[in-house]
Amino acid sequence: MTYYRVNRTFEKIQEEKRLDKALSALEATSCSITDENVDSIVCDLAGTFRSIYKRNAISAASKLLWIRHQAPAVIYDDNAYQFLKKTYDGKLKVRDYPKYRREWLTQFEKRKDCIHSACVELVRVKDFSLAETVDDDGLTRLVGNKWFRERVFDKYLLWNGEGT
Repeated sequence: MTYYRVNRTFEKIQEEKRLDKALSALEATSCSITDENVDSIVCDLAGTFRSIYKRNAISAASKLLWIRHQAPAVIYDDNAYQFLKKTYDGKLKVRDYPKYRREWLTQFEKRKDCIHSACVELVRVKDFSLAETVDDDGLTRLVGNKWFRERVFDKYLLWNGEGT
């Protein structure tokens, strides 16, 4: 939760209890997440967080659900939103998770071949990365996973959306 900066959403409640309520709300969403229901599950969890913590929580809800289930959840990030909004000609509303997710998937699909090629190249340049001790087969398997390529795309959106 620290890496994805979700903790800051939950800071209105004293330290020892602030995450308990969030994790309880997350546990209550233990149903199977599908392409058909992911938008409503993310929005419902965000609404629960908003009622507890008095903050908009689409980002936190999407990140926690992605950590737990991965696809079909897509991480909502304000910087990524800014970049997607630019590619969507400014018509993407802030914190509209269903439209954000659709645009995220559209842009990922458009770039999937480039992302895949870049990920394959990571094996060749691993000596210059944090993966220098990972064997080539293990790294090849890792970068071949769709969830890994989705995280690469998330970072691309996040870094390109900073300061926009």
